[in-house]
Amino acid sequence: MTSPVSAKSGLPRWRAARLWRAALALPALIALAAVWLVLTESGLRAAAALAGVLSGGQVALESPAGRLAGPLRIGVLRIDSPDLRLRVEGLALAWRPGALFDGGIAIDELVAERVDIATRPQDEPPQRTPPESLVLPVSLAAQALGIGRLTVHEWTDGELAAAGSVFEIADLAARARSDGGRHRIESLAATLPFGRAELAGEIDGRAPFALSASAALTGANKGHEYRLQFVAAGDLLAPQLRIEAEGAGLSGDGEMLASPFEAVPLRRLRLALGDLDPAVFEPSAPRAALRIAADLSAQGEAQGDWALSGPVTVENLHPDAIDRQGLPFTKLAARLHWTPKRVRAEDLILRLAGAGRITGDVDWRPGGR
Repeated sequence: MTSPVSAKSGLPRWRAARLWRAALALPALIALAAVWLVLTESGLRAAAALAGVLSGGQVALESPAGRLAGPLRIGVLRIDSPDLRLRVEGLALAWRPGALFDGGIAIDELVAERVDIATRPQDEPPQRTPPESLVLPVSLAAQALGIGRLTVHEWTDGELAAAGSVFEIADLAARARSDGGRHRIESLAATLPFGRAELAGEIDGRAPFALSASAALTGANKGHEYRLQFVAAGDLLAPQLRIEAEGAGLSGDGEMLASPFEAVPLRRLRLALGDLDPAVFEPSAPRAALRIAADLSAQGEAQGDWALSGPVTVENLHPDAIDRQGLPFTKLAARLHWTPKRVRAEDLILRLAGAGRITGDVDWRPGGR
């Protein structure tokens, strides 16, 4: 006969055994669910449906195919939030999830056939404040990034496709790499409305964010080919930019020292352009051969505005009469004072093609009377 004590003591051991079996089975079930979610196409479709539910319908993924572990393809990705409208067609991703165990993200390919985007305008311009850090928590290697066509639209209350186009980029292709602390664009190329652009560079993720980059823009204007080259150095808080231009009726160079996060966003601007013919850009404009030199420095204004001030000279190597579509002066020199609301030319000297000259000051307020 079983004693009451042993009967009572056996019941807890039976329950404990069931709890242990359940505890051992639970991780296995979670692992199986994770494998199904990541490694099967039905898991990808379930994840796409879950994204729509959790976002309250603001995110939608149409025609998902493949696996979350890659490769995968999304027919259409749509995001419709109060401040953002995004539509991505033909999205394809191939990546290596195993890199996550080494603290990195490895992307073999991330491309889209078409991207349309619109953002709601802000009531006030955003404050220009420098970032505290650009360091990433993981490393990144992206071997192939691409967009067939990227269109930035105006913000409207209607459908994104019906909104007007603000800017378009085509055939964008890039490669990028980062160790988390330093980020590098190994190559980036895209077709812009005014030419083909190429860029490569790197930036440190720690302040003051030292950077170095080079870029080129090639194109044609009214049948005249041109090429612009850019070199950036310094850091993100005070970048230095050098520009060289050649073709399309001009050649020359310029230097700029910027301060993008300060009240005066430009500290200095120097330009030296040679033999510029305005008629090359607009046939109805005067024909000339202008050599332009400017050396402008930033100045603060009492009203809180900012200004550029310094000497400007324009030499005309081929003066001609106005009725022969020319410019009748040989040299213009002045001290320019430019603000967004007002332009002044002080100590102006305009030497005419003959023996005459014009002197004085010019004060112009755009939109003023």
